[in-house]
Amino acid sequence: MNKYLLLPALLVFNLYALSPTSVGVLTKIIQTVEYKAVETENWGNAKLGSVVYDGDEVRTGSRSLALLKFLDNSLIRVRENSIVTIYGSKEDNKLNKNTFIERGRVGFEITDQGDDEFKFTTPTGVASIRGTKGFFEVPLDGSMLIFVKEGIVDIESLIGTKASGSVGAGKFAKIDLSGELVIEDAGSEYENQFQAMEKETVKKIRIKLNNGEEFLLEYLD
Repeated sequence: MNKYLLLPALLVFNLYALSPTSVGVLTKIIQTVEYKAVETENWGNAKLGSVVYDGDEVRTGSRSLALLKFLDNSLIRVRENSIVTIYGSKEDNKLNKNTFIERGRVGFEITDQGDDEFKFTTPTGVASIRGTKGFFEVPLDGSMLIFVKEGIVDIESLIGTKASGSVGAGKFAKIDLSGELVIEDAGSEYENQFQAMEKETVKKIRIKLNNGEEFLLEYLD
């Protein structure tokens, strides 16, 4: 066989192999939401309906929200003043997903994963999830807190003693900067925070300038 006839096929194969893995879609944007593709260095304004690929980052401002729907219909709500990086890798018919939360708050509704893998990672810990609801919080000091509304989440410290455990419904867990893991009953405080995390109410203010121009400001209530 003429070796030159193989070049187009090889080129197509290489382009397919190098194409980034699509992970999900931005289905809601409120106020200031920025997006940075993995191959770029600059942040830009996120656009509704943008496809999120392996390694892309999302950043929200004050009173802002980004809702990301994954290909398996799982949802995460990236709340205000948060930064997350979305990872996804295909393995045969599986799509393994990992959301790294650098800081901020992220609510989650994860569908039954079957043979797939869904993880959340923070500077201090990692959680494996297979169909549950709850939220994560990563304050500026880099510690990690998780509240589980439904299901069970396996959690492990990435530093210190690398403690591990399971967080069931109605529980919260915290990993501090020494790697210590504490799991306790959540109580109404975290339940109320979870309900607030699910809110997507938008307030609108119309501003009219002296020159007659009008602006409509939208922000998360």
